[in-house]
Amino acid sequence: MPTLKRIQFIYPRFRRFYQVLAEWYPSFGKRDYDAYAASRTPPCLAFPILAALTPDHIQIDFLDDRIDELDMDNLDADLYCLHIKTEMAPRAYELADRLRAAGKTVILGGLHVTYCPQEAQAHADAICVGDAEGVWQDMLRDFESGALKSVYKRVSPVDMAEVPIPRREIYDRYEYSNPCNYLQVSRGCPLNCSGCPIPAAYGKTIRFRPIELVQKELESMRSETVYMVDDNLFFTGSVYTEYTDKILRVLAQFQKPSSWASAIGLPQRRDAEFLKLAKEANVHSVYNVLFDTLSQRAIEGNQRALDRFREVYNLYREAGIELWLSVYVGTDEHDASFGDKILGFLERVEATLVEFVIPTPFPATPFWDQCRREDRLLHTNWEDFDGLHAVFQPKNFSVEELERLVRDLWAQFYSNHTYIFDRDDVKVLINS
Repeated sequence: MPTLKRIQFIYPRFRRFYQVLAEWYPSFGKRDYDAYAASRTPPCLAFPILAALTPDHIQIDFLDDRIDELDMDNLDADLYCLHIKTEMAPRAYELADRLRAAGKTVILGGLHVTYCPQEAQAHADAICVGDAEGVWQDMLRDFESGALKSVYKRVSPVDMAEVPIPRREIYDRYEYSNPCNYLQVSRGCPLNCSGCPIPAAYGKTIRFRPIELVQKELESMRSETVYMVDDNLFFTGSVYTEYTDKILRVLAQFQKPSSWASAIGLPQRRDAEFLKLAKEANVHSVYNVLFDTLSQRAIEGNQRALDRFREVYNLYREAGIELWLSVYVGTDEHDASFGDKILGFLERVEATLVEFVIPTPFPATPFWDQCRREDRLLHTNWEDFDGLHAVFQPKNFSVEELERLVRDLWAQFYSNHTYIFDRDDVKVLINS
């Protein structure tokens, strides 16, 4: 029977946001981000969680493929595990194929594997679909007994109390300049937004992590900063309001500056108590995708919607929280006039932190289904599924026109605003 003494985790490299921008305009390449590890943020929580679920007698090694090359002449691990986001897939499959050709056992997991299990199976000895908690332990036992199956998938969504405190120290060999601690306190989402894969991957029922476990995890963190990766904590309703306020009170105890993700549209939590707690907890920025009705009407020039948008935007600013606005460019409602409309809107709300992205039809999303149904999916060159390339046929643009519009929006907006790419909260999204 195989003896499992050592596992090698690998985070595959991929073309990152800043690299595409630097190709377009040298002004976006003011720092040589590829020259040293200190320019990057750590990978996601997947590997630290798996490490925490691994028996202590098994050695864990981690390789950041963005920084180091895999030494194919010194493959001394028993098991190789790669995490795949969609834009990573080509590189991940290349590495997996080379490892298997060398006689090594390869496991693939991550959202892209969950979307495209049959594709991933062609490059792996085993794949993990969906939540890994529970099934990871089964995979290790099956490997050691010589009975590794090709597909592993939980029967039911994971209870967030089962998620261990991640072993973030597996990333310590890399001296990241932004050693931001990602914190995940929930999984699942009740919405069905067109471009979001979360409901298909993790279910439509939101599951919260017990507050006492969140507190223990914060106590274990060495980094001074936290990035909340959950998209659902700004919803209204008693379950969200009560839980989010508890999280803020816990964060206030530790005084770790935090950035937060947000659901589609402006955060729905705008009450005085929330803003007071957020300020006490040192929340300094919130990432928002402007795809809600209010935002769209405001961008189109509706004065009432614009006034309401400014009111909410200013409430957050007064609480010391900056809203990072993510603007979809190239939806079916947009035409050539959209560039002037969005720049005018951003000027009127005095926005300072903005990104411009092209909607991406990730597999298993409603947008993917729509593009395939309407025969508008152009290709599955996964590395281009990055938000800066059009991989579907736009309704009112050619592909070239849409990509040029996005390039021009980045250039025009940041010709009049402060260079942002050295901000820690920006690094999280452009480098990780």
